[in-house]
Amino acid sequence: MLLEFLADGADECPLLRFYRWADGEVSLLRDAARSLSVGTTQSVDVHRLPFIEPLGGLTFTWLADPRDRGVLMPRDARNFVMQLPPENWADVSDIMEPFERSVIGFNWLLPVTEVQVLLSWSGQW
Repeated sequence: MLLEFLADGADECPLLRFYRWADGEVSLLRDAARSLSVGTTQSVDVHRLPFIEPLGGLTFTWLADPRDRGVLMPRDARNFVMQLPPENWADVSDIMEPFERSVIGFNWLLPVTEVQVLLSWSGQW
């Protein structure tokens, strides 16, 4: 699964996008979101998951935290953090579920924040 940051080029930018995944990879990413939702873990370094290929040296950390900040634009435009309360991580997991069985379509993983997060097999939206 590729992970890429797009700074500009569309109204939805800046955005991080997950795309071109292999069978089973969305399920593994959902497992990471679920672990945050149930408190099994407090953070996941998504860029270090073995099935993620971060492009351009970016990092993306998911945090379970009472403060609902979504994804803020880091000063270096490289080290991103998605910070949500546990109950919102359950919503992220639910949004990913249809992509376990289909590569058709796309969806945004959270409401509008400074940086959008897209899940789309083709990379398009």
